[in-house]
Amino acid sequence: MPDTPRYSGGHKVVEIAHPSGRRIRILEGEFPEHSTVLFSAEDTVELVVPKCRGPFFRDRVVIEVLVPQGAKFMYSLLGADFVKGDQDALHVVAPERSPTAAFPYLGSFAESLDEVMVGTTPELAAGILRGVHDMSRSASLPSGRLVFRCMAHGAVGSSAFVFSELAKSVCRLIQAEELPSSKEEILRYFHPAD
Repeated sequence: MPDTPRYSGGHKVVEIAHPSGRRIRILEGEFPEHSTVLFSAEDTVELVVPKCRGPFFRDRVVIEVLVPQGAKFMYSLLGADFVKGDQDALHVVAPERSPTAAFPYLGSFAESLDEVMVGTTPELAAGILRGVHDMSRSASLPSGRLVFRCMAHGAVGSSAFVFSELAKSVCRLIQAEELPSSKEEILRYFHPAD
């Protein structure tokens, strides 16, 4: 598995495998095939974060993680689109459910360990909003609209906590002047308490 950035169709992909078994994949500019959730306005939850004037450097990022924890593991995939706004607020949108039937996410890090499905649940959507809210307390986020539309979760390995941590990672990636390129930098983007 590559430990340095590679490009696929002009889009940047960074992927690492740590000796601990932890795997992280970061994509910039595109969503993985068959990973987006179709949703209508009534299927979403929203958050408005006031007083946002922070920088941004990219408009679409995705992060996928697998974190072994002894006999257990954490897994999730989360991505968002960001559109710059002219007001000093960040409008965050996450789907609570998808109007289409759930379907498997093939090629995930956890496919041999878990039943990984594209989509979300109300609990996971609440985790996404909590992560962005927590991030806004320690960093100035950019103003605009952040729409989480790319997500996959496992029946066993996913939780609101993992989605909260990934939402923080998405915010960091959107605001990072350069994407991480070393194992150490990449691991800093997702580091829940083990």
